[in-house]
Amino acid sequence: MPDIRGLAAEIKDRVSSWEMGVQMGLAPDRNGYCKCPFHSEKTGSLRLYKQGRRGWYCYGCHEGGSVLDLVMKYYQLDLWGAILHIDAAFHLALPLLPPKPLTVREQREMDFRRRFSQSQRETEEQYQKAVLDAFWLAGDFYNQIDVELRSRALRGLSEAENEDFWRLVKLREDAREAMEDLAMYAIGCDTA
Repeated sequence: MPDIRGLAAEIKDRVSSWEMGVQMGLAPDRNGYCKCPFHSEKTGSLRLYKQGRRGWYCYGCHEGGSVLDLVMKYYQLDLWGAILHIDAAFHLALPLLPPKPLTVREQREMDFRRRFSQSQRETEEQYQKAVLDAFWLAGDFYNQIDVELRSRALRGLSEAENEDFWRLVKLREDAREAMEDLAMYAIGCDTA
């Protein structure tokens, strides 16, 4: 159930009794006086105030109150009925109803979406971990090849070892490119 006191306070802040009187057809003059609908009279003794919290007062029947009191008395409604009436009359879009319970189908769809998004997050985390693991493996491979190339270069190469040397250089460059690609994937960039 919505907070009735909160709704009543919001209505008093947003709707003046003068605005409600115009909507009800009471036709207040520029000072806010009009004929009172609660007793018969020739001249207007009902004062409708333009300030929301001031409400209304009838000097003939000595009654007054807030805009809600005016609506309750005029339409013979309770407080909840007056709130609903003013909300409808002025299109206030007050939060009058608690959220409706979900149907079984809506609940299943919501559960599916929650599970799917959780699964998607887990998959993304696994993917990021795999990319980082591959990055570190490529880095280790690069370092191993680099160490081997340096040691071979220091001791001098025969012709057969020279072919192996250039193959290792090519592997080292491939490992470096793989590391760059993996680094770009890890930070979410496309390398296309």
